Amino acid sequence: MSIDDNERRKQNRLERFGTNNPVCDCGERDWRCLGIFDANNGHSKILCRNCYAKRTEKNSKRKPGKYSACVSCKENDPRCLEEHHIAGRALDDTCITLCLNCHSKLTDDQKDHKKLTSRVPAEFKKFVEFLLGIADALGLLKDKIYEFVHHLIESGHLPPTEGT
Repeated sequence: MSIDDNERRKQNRLERFGTNNPVCDCGERDWRCLGIFDANNGHSKILCRNCYAKRTEKNSKRKPGKYSACVSCKENDPRCLEEHHIAGRALDDTCITLCLNCHSKLTDDQKDHKKLTSRVPAEFKKFVEFLLGIADALGLLKDKIYEFVHHLIESGHLPPTEGT
C-alpha cells in the first residue's frame, strides 16, 4: 500500500462523515477511530469506537489480556479493551492490549505494510511483519509522548524548550 491508499481510505471515511473535521463528543478527531452510529433519537452521530462501546455495551464481553489498560493511552474501561496482534492475526499470536481507538489506528497502519511475495519463507514474513508491527506501536507511543510533554509545558510543569 502507498500514501495514496491511506489518503484514499481517509477521504472515503471523511465523505461518509460529511465533514473534513469530524470529532467525537470526547474530543477524539482521528478519522481512523471515528464512525457514524445511530443515536437514541433516530439521528446519526459521529462517535469514536471507545465512546460507542461505553454507550452500547452493558456488560463487557471483551476479554483483555494480562494488562488492565491500553498500553498506549491508558484507557482502562474493560468495554474498550481488546488484543492487537502485533504481526497480524494470521501470522503470530503475540498481542498487546489496546483500547478500541488505538487498535483502529494500528490496524489501519498495518494496511500500509508492503505485501511480501508468496516466495518469501513464512518465518521471514512473520519476522518482518512483527518488526513492522512494533514500529507501528512505537509510532503511536511517540505521538502520545509528544502530547504528554506539550501538556506538561502548557500546564507549567516544564520550562519551554527551544523549538516547541
